[in-house]
Amino acid sequence: MKFWLMLIVHRFIRLTPAYLVTVIFFTGLLNHIYDGPFFPQDIHSPVIENCRKHWYFFYLTNVVDFKNSCLQWSWYIANDIQFTVILAPIFITLLMWKRITGILFALSFILLSSLITYFTAYIHSFEIMDIVKEEIYVRPYTRCGTYMFGMLTGWLLYDYPRVEMRNTRRNQIFIVSIGYLVAAFLFVLPIFVSYGVLSGLLTEMSHRTAAAYLAFHRLSFTLGIGISVYLCATGWGKPIYNLFAWSGFRVPARLTYSAYLIHPILVIIFINGAQTPFIIDQLEVVRLTTSTTVFSYIVAYILSMTTEYPISILEKYLFR
Repeated sequence: MKFWLMLIVHRFIRLTPAYLVTVIFFTGLLNHIYDGPFFPQDIHSPVIENCRKHWYFFYLTNVVDFKNSCLQWSWYIANDIQFTVILAPIFITLLMWKRITGILFALSFILLSSLITYFTAYIHSFEIMDIVKEEIYVRPYTRCGTYMFGMLTGWLLYDYPRVEMRNTRRNQIFIVSIGYLVAAFLFVLPIFVSYGVLSGLLTEMSHRTAAAYLAFHRLSFTLGIGISVYLCATGWGKPIYNLFAWSGFRVPARLTYSAYLIHPILVIIFINGAQTPFIIDQLEVVRLTTSTTVFSYIVAYILSMTTEYPISILEKYLFR
């Protein structure tokens, strides 16, 4: 019990300071930071008013009045906290009590989450582009399946850190090739299916097919991630492991949380603050993506150095 309480406290301390600073910045400074024809200069604009009225709903934005919530992209943090507090302790406890019970618990959540997403999408007649609809995009019961799959992958790595097979060059080439081909297929399948439908290369999906896509496309991508991680962690994916373990990724990897919090605000500034009209073509998308990424990590570095790291050092000092 003490371990889980400390984990929850650590998670809260880890996520909250940077989140609250972002809320303060978004609420108090956003409308003063730039000028433009579409920029929200009104201090009573709905986006800013939502933060003033509902800022204290952090970690509940995915279930409480999402449309009027502050920093709507923070639904992910809410899911993360809720799953860490509820699902992770139950899953680990069941595994320690009886392994098969824990595995069945995780698999049942994966299946239940997919079924809920399927029937929700089917009842509302959602199409592929309705993937960001509130009913299936932010809710914990439509997101818990991928989280539980990640927990299963972690357990698999913990209990089976090695693949029982002769580590010959032939086996390495075969396993790595097949494994990463399957992973790549699972990665790109949901992307190219949606692209094919939207571009007209594939016939328009029926409501049942679209609902099935919306229910299982995340699992496809997550399964690809799981295969890649397992191959890297067990020593069978050396080339990919060496790429991901490159020292140049260390600093950006430590800034991902702050960059996640900041980047939608920069998108608002860049788009709404544009002084002249522009055409959205492929080159413009590349320009916006590159500039947003670069500036996001620059601002994320400042946010991380002033909130995340001082708090983490203080936490280590207090709880050592």
